Amino acid sequence: MNQVTLLGNLTKDFDERYINDKKVYSSTLAVKRNYGDKTDFINITIWGDTGERTAQYNGKGSKLLVTGELNIDKVDDKYYTKVNVKSVEYLTPKKEDRTDLMGAPFVDREVPKTRSKELPSFDFDAEKKHIDKMKKEIEENDLPF
Repeated sequence: MNQVTLLGNLTKDFDERYINDKKVYSSTLAVKRNYGDKTDFINITIWGDTGERTAQYNGKGSKLLVTGELNIDKVDDKYYTKVNVKSVEYLTPKKEDRTDLMGAPFVDREVPKTRSKELPSFDFDAEKKHIDKMKKEIEENDLPF
């Protein structure tokens, strides 16, 4: 079984071309490795309507989750790796669709800093005296015999 799943950001907008009267969309996905500071740049191709919709709603910088088939081709002693994408999930919303948790339009800006309120310190001794007083009152007044 040849299946690969990649999560990354597009490094450029999609290029459109035709192969045998079929639309093919190509781009490069930057995928960070789980270790170190390395990033792999992997060529992706998406065919037909899926590619057309992906190119329409995504561009440079968009985050995508793609699943497809890994292909390694050899041309003149050089190897070229690409993924023929079968399914795509868009993980970056269109700018006009971005909203915060309350439904208000999302604006990229820094969150203002606030100062926290100082709370008065808790007086454990006073609380212990109050509990002891309550126990004494209960013991003297509320016993049924």
